[in-house]
Amino acid sequence: VAPFHVDDRACFIPCFDHRVYAFPLSGGEPIWRFTCKGVLADPIQVSINSVFQYARGEGLYALDAATGRPRWYMPAGRRVLASLAGAKGPTAYVVDASGNLLVVDELLGRVEESIPLTGVDLFADNTRAPAIYVGSRSGSLYCLRPLGAGHLTAEQLKGSKPAAAAAAAAGAPATAAPAAAPGAA
Repeated sequence: VAPFHVDDRACFIPCFDHRVYAFPLSGGEPIWRFTCKGVLADPIQVSINSVFQYARGEGLYALDAATGRPRWYMPAGRRVLASLAGAKGPTAYVVDASGNLLVVDELLGRVEESIPLTGVDLFADNTRAPAIYVGSRSGSLYCLRPLGAGHLTAEQLKGSKPAAAAAAAAGAPATAAPAAAPGAA
């Protein structure tokens, strides 16, 4: 079993049998299962709407979190850095095999933008807080947020429901700014 995810809806598990499962928290039979062709050795990622799973040698799947039905498949997709609510609906920020940041309609899989990620080689996956975190081995850390989104709050960093509501209000393009040092205002 690869690293799994548990929230108030289900336990989402990628298994070495090439299947992604959603189990009820009370145990028992799966709520749903989805079969991939590639090996599922990478952590599953879960947003409010979708379950994302990279299948090695195959690509990135986006599944409906409630039903397990595929939303879309992206052969070059590798991981989701963030899932943010926007004016047009939920947006997934996907890193592809070439190191580009793809701005993707989370529900339809349509790529809206492709942005080269130059100068960064470290990524922090985040499908709850309304921010994208990237860095470099030389010590730089960046937090990308939609224009006009304001400062991150403790509630947003914890991925609480107020964070989702706050993120829903922001739908502008993201900008990059160096992250503040710990303790900085």
